[in-house]
Amino acid sequence: MHELTNLLVHRCLFTWYAMASACFGQITGVPGIAGAGYANPFPLHVAPGQLVTIYLQAPSGANVSATFWGQQAQPDRVHILTLCDSIEGGEPPLIGEAPCAPLIYHGNGQRVSWQNPASVGEELVAYATGLGQTNPPLSTGMPAASSSPALSSFNLDFNYRPNALATQPSTAGPPTNPPLFAGSTQGYVGLYQVNFTVPPPPAGLEPCSNLDFIAVGPVGGLVYSNFTVSVGSFISFDGAGICVTTGS
Repeated sequence: MHELTNLLVHRCLFTWYAMASACFGQITGVPGIAGAGYANPFPLHVAPGQLVTIYLQAPSGANVSATFWGQQAQPDRVHILTLCDSIEGGEPPLIGEAPCAPLIYHGNGQRVSWQNPASVGEELVAYATGLGQTNPPLSTGMPAASSSPALSSFNLDFNYRPNALATQPSTAGPPTNPPLFAGSTQGYVGLYQVNFTVPPPPAGLEPCSNLDFIAVGPVGGLVYSNFTVSVGSFISFDGAGICVTTGS
């Protein structure tokens, strides 16, 4: 299993204004914009066992206090980890690889990439956060004592199209395409894994592009992934695009 240390998930981002004085806290100093967007980032929705990083902006040396109150937790808030998530000792992107490549691994612990694609019928492991409570239940702030299955029922959706986005798996009735395993990763706090088998591709599957000559970052017209796996329940879902060998 690939070693992940000191997991800090940037699943939800707090943006504070320097002169904010709402219920969340007060910061003194020169006003400045900490972030921008089209919607209020509050309230924060989290699932049991989910880690989040809270960002506060304040002048150097300032004393900052914040008050938070409880809110109904979601059963799950699925997020497949990527290279953009804050993980100490994480891997840098490969040449030609998009910066936020997903953390999906072969059985030998090597990450799936365009240089090291998955094979049909192979069991892969996707590392994730937000799969919620497990059985037996997780203990707050403590590493998982075992790899315990999540209480939520998850389905998978497989999409053999180039650069496909995540899609919510069917949520009607019981899971029809469940993962091999979805639950906590033993020895880690807030880390989950989803094990699944790569299904057979359709005829004429387009291979991922040879990206040896491309600088880091996406370029139009190239195939960065030819297979997208999505994991979800009726509450939340997320997906990741990877490369699968075409056998040619």
